[in-house]
Order: sequence, then C-alpha cells, then structure tokens
Amino acid sequence: MTNRKTTPDLITLGIDLGRSEARLYDGETLITLPAILGGPVATIRRGSAQVIDETLDSHLTVKLGAKTFSVGRYALEQPYHLPLNDIDLFADDLNLVMLLSILGLYARRKGLEGTSKFKLCIGLPVALSRRSDYVETHLRAWERLHTFELAGKPMALDIAQIDVIPQPVGAVYAGLLAGQLDYAPDENIGVIDPGHLTTDWVVVRLPNELANYSGQSTAAAGLRLTDAIANYLSDQGILRLDPVALMEAAASGQYVHNGTTYTLPAEILDELIEMMALQVALTVKQSWRDLSIDRMLLVGGFGRLLYPHLTQHPYFRDLQIAQDHRYFNVKGAYEYAIAAPLREGSAPAREAKIRIPREVSIAAPSEGDAMRDFDPLEVEV
Repeated sequence: MTNRKTTPDLITLGIDLGRSEARLYDGETLITLPAILGGPVATIRRGSAQVIDETLDSHLTVKLGAKTFSVGRYALEQPYHLPLNDIDLFADDLNLVMLLSILGLYARRKGLEGTSKFKLCIGLPVALSRRSDYVETHLRAWERLHTFELAGKPMALDIAQIDVIPQPVGAVYAGLLAGQLDYAPDENIGVIDPGHLTTDWVVVRLPNELANYSGQSTAAAGLRLTDAIANYLSDQGILRLDPVALMEAAASGQYVHNGTTYTLPAEILDELIEMMALQVALTVKQSWRDLSIDRMLLVGGFGRLLYPHLTQHPYFRDLQIAQDHRYFNVKGAYEYAIAAPLREGSAPAREAKIRIPREVSIAAPSEGDAMRDFDPLEVEV
C-alpha cells in the first residue's frame, strides 16, 4: 500500500491528455473524456439541476474568455469538430480547454465547493518532454487561477503546480506499484507505448531514464488504423463519421452507424496491424541494439492490438502487456504527482513518497536536482 499524506486544500491528480482520450486519476477515481472539442449549438435544457449534473459529461461545455466549446461526446453532436491531434500540447489553447474541462468535471462530480486547488502531473509524449525550456515556459502560464464556465455555471480552479513525466516512464511507476515489475536497479526496463499519433519507447534503469535509447515513430499509430477504417466506411456511403466510434471499431472490428452495424473486412484491420507491428519491432530493436533489455512492457489501448504480432518476433518473445494497459500511463502520472515535492508557494510542505513492493520508496527530484522531465529520480532503499 502507498503511504499517503494529504493536504486538505490541495488535490493531487495524474493527468494524461491523450490524443484519443483525456484521462484523470486521483488514486481511486478514473475519469475519461474523448479528446475532441466542437462548436456550441443553441439548446433548451429541460429537467432538474440534479438530472443535468448526473449526465454532465453528455452535455459538457466550457466557456473560456469569449469562446465556448462543446467537449467530448457532446462535441460529436455539433456541426464541426476540433480533434486534438497535435503532439505539442501547447501549440494552441485547445489542450488547456480540455484540461479545465476534465478538472471541472471532476470537481462537479466530487461536489467540491469554492475554488479547488490542484497539484498535477501530466504525462507528455517523449519528444515533447525533451523540450524542457519550452515546456517549462508554457506550464508556468497554466499554473494560475482559472475562471470559466462549465455547462453554463461559473467555476474557478487554482492550478498550483504542474510536474511532467514522459508517458511511458509513468507506466514503469504503475508497473512497480501493481507488482507487475520488480524494483531492480541493475536491470534495463524497455517500455513501448503505441498511441493514437505516435509510438513512443523508452528504457529505464532505475532511477534513471536512458535518454539515448528513447524514441518516437509516426509510422505506427492508431490514427493510421482509424483513417483506413474511415476510408472504407466512406466507400460504403457513410460520410459523417463519429471519431469515437471509429476508435471503438478499431478494437472491435465493428462500426455502428444510426443503429446499423458494419463489420469491417479482416484485410482492413489485420494486414495494417501486422505491418505496423513489424514497423515497431524493427525500429525499436534497432534503437535498442547496443543495450541488453531485461524486461519489456507494452502499454496503451492500441498496444493490445499489436501485442500478438510483436511477440511473434524472437526479440520480443518475453514482452509483457501491462495489466491495465489503457490506463497505466495516467496511474503512473498520479504516483509521480504524489512523490513530487511541493515548490515554495504552492501549498504547505509535506512529505511525499511512493511506496512500492519490497519496502522500496521512490521520491521525485527536488527542485535543485534536475529538469522536470524525469532526469533523474532520487531513490531511497
């Protein structure tokens, strides 16, 4: 069990602003939203405030400044969509809108009153996590009091502190705490994280990430699979496609449209998945060619589709798929948020350590140690 001390006026959360889904985790509660924004349409809501709150995620809107956005599944009902498909989370304000949406949804579901104060860890794509100065500058702009409207009601949230961690490294935290990985500082742990836009990979030798063996590829990504499905469905005369249903179809092999189920031909999925698995296998093996990898972990919802094909390659025969493959990254981000020390002025100081099996605790770096992208961790045994 993790030994946790909480500060009453500070809520610690892990955040994963994925390109297919935004996720939030507080150690017990997991909240997800499709990563899509849309324009608002005029609606007349009828029913009690209680009913509206109970179905908030189905009619979620955020007004930030002069702009109003529909969020998640509610965005799918609007005339146009704004998919969050840039690897750079700071390229525009859309990811801030998504962050405030999921934080506001959390606050409303928990019945939090007044101005809630948050300490966050956000998992970043590997390539973005390397741009330390750029990330730091933009995070400082997010660390402030935010006032906006959530589903028509005023809301204020104070983001007191944001730490970051490469998404696949977060999976190592989650794997240790789940007991799927053992703490062994003399072993190299390779993590492969196939996502919606890219496949990332890292190597961790606790307490450090071996940055020279990390990488990213856009050749194998869930988006390529959903694009192929979309092309097939367009040929069937389905012109307005549901991005969420497309992602579900990639996993199930079936797309539901207006009550009609379309079964996708095997060649649409199987051949493309096999080719992407081959791409990942050859690229990652080349990246790790000068290193002995003791354990390999595969994470991500898209990773589950690649797993049977990857393990056919001798190099990956011992590859493990994460127990909670879809949510390991956000759960690891939460553990890192618990461990990260509070910077001066964020909140009252408190001890924060992650306790993992075999009585080993991992603490995140203090301010003087290193940049916020996991370089390096401080380990206490």
